[in-house]
Amino acid sequence: MIQGYVDELSVLHVRGWAWDTERPERRLAISSSNLKIATRADQKSEILAALGIGDAHYAFSAHFSPALSEAERAALTIFADGQPLEFAPALVTTPPAPRFQGYLDALSRGHAAGWLRDLDDPQVRFTVEAWLDDECLASAAADRQTETLTALGIGPHGFTLTFPRLLTAAGRERVEIRVAGHHHRLEHAPALSRDIGLIGPLEIRLIDEGGTMPVEVLALALRWLPYVPPSEAVLSGVPDVLAYEGLAGLFAGVALEYRDRLCLRTSLAHRAPPITFERIAKSMIAAVQITPPAAPDKFYTEQHRALTAAIARLDPAMRVPTLTQEAPNTTSPFTATITPNGRITINEPNKTELLNENLTGPEDLLDRLAG
Repeated sequence: MIQGYVDELSVLHVRGWAWDTERPERRLAISSSNLKIATRADQKSEILAALGIGDAHYAFSAHFSPALSEAERAALTIFADGQPLEFAPALVTTPPAPRFQGYLDALSRGHAAGWLRDLDDPQVRFTVEAWLDDECLASAAADRQTETLTALGIGPHGFTLTFPRLLTAAGRERVEIRVAGHHHRLEHAPALSRDIGLIGPLEIRLIDEGGTMPVEVLALALRWLPYVPPSEAVLSGVPDVLAYEGLAGLFAGVALEYRDRLCLRTSLAHRAPPITFERIAKSMIAAVQITPPAAPDKFYTEQHRALTAAIARLDPAMRVPTLTQEAPNTTSPFTATITPNGRITINEPNKTELLNENLTGPEDLLDRLAG
């Protein structure tokens, strides 16, 4: 004999219990008239344990995604091994509050990123919002899969929010990430990052009509690499990498963790000498964008072979830079340009400042640009 009740039934969920009084070791199959539920009554219930009902592992719960309409909820029947279950006299019809889990992993002056899910219903996708005092800067669905979430065994619950302008350092610290429609704010991750995804792409013009960028200016420009996504610090204006003395030496002074931010835009000669590729290899540049865009596939094959050979002579374990005709994928609206005369311009806000050693660093300059 099957005994049990549906204790809760809302447009978002159902909870209840069911057991076979004659065969208490059985775990009954739970289904619904709309075919949206297929589970078992095998969860432990403290209430059933207190009542002395078998081993108390007869509870069940399920979530509806998408949510039911009120009419669908009212017409729903829940079955235990094909037999309809009665509704409890005090049936609860209001949805339960979500059990939020997630963190804000990154918060820069231009963006916020993290993840959020409901522990009770991983199918639900929430909308998150970035608030600065009384202003909503941006909103987005937490529905992206990321490498971090995959490594944690968590589904697509990531989000990225891009702000409409660069914030001051003080403004960044006042930003809150809220869940739309809920009174919940995301906590900062223990290792919150504040320096990724800020400016991209950043074009460093080594040569333009004003002349060649001095080595000391390039050294200042390279201090911006921590603020640029991988492969989005584009070195442009060099017809041949050999035309710029000291380039490889400067790259050697860049921290290894930031060298993958560099992308060299160049029109490599079809018969470039081996030293050209050796200098590229030593620089550990992540990508090489070859111009003009109409270069044939055979040309790329030749360049890739030359790079691979150069790296093999240096260190076979080194990574071969990616060869591409495409510009880097922009992950931020805050594009910036540094010219040979040492001036940096950021498009939002549209301001220009002069790089110099008197600045305490990029953070100080960003304060000026965002002010």
